[in-house]
Amino acid sequence: MTTLNELIQTHAAAAATAANWPAVAGVLNAKTVTITDTTLRTARWLMNQLTVVLNPATGMTESDVVLGTLQAATVPRIKAAYDSLVSDGLDLSNSQIQAMLPAISTGASWPAGLANKIMTAGVWLVSPAENAGLGSVTAEQCSDAWNLGLKEVAVEFVRNTAAEAAQQEYRKSGSTPASIIAAAITSLGGA
Repeated sequence: MTTLNELIQTHAAAAATAANWPAVAGVLNAKTVTITDTTLRTARWLMNQLTVVLNPATGMTESDVVLGTLQAATVPRIKAAYDSLVSDGLDLSNSQIQAMLPAISTGASWPAGLANKIMTAGVWLVSPAENAGLGSVTAEQCSDAWNLGLKEVAVEFVRNTAAEAAQQEYRKSGSTPASIIAAAITSLGGA
């Protein structure tokens, strides 16, 4: 799983370096990651998803409008989309389907947002934080994660620097435990 610090390094390192934590959180919460779902969707699925009643007198729902439009189509590609819906299913993430739905919606005067409801079942956007399973992140969480990461880097630097100096002292003939410790301390700027 990606950590918050790794997300910051990948997506917002410049803003983090400048300690602009609201900007970091903004980048990580912005819906910029495209998710696709290639599940084959059937007419049954569509009827279960598009349940808003558009005409109370007849009981006509959003799914009735969509299926009726596709079924009545004379354009072969649209007719093929209908045939797929009522048989094995239709991949709503397919770029042709994504391009076709707004045009069909406009031509058939579907209610506003109806095509988008269908399209977002195939392709939608999430934030980098959501994609990493972190949900929405705050500026304070970003600052805390970044500073924790810096502390971890500092500890590793100290560990490596002191270890290298101690090893060099150890290799000298006549070194003692005290001289090895002193070399490690001196390497870190101590007396």
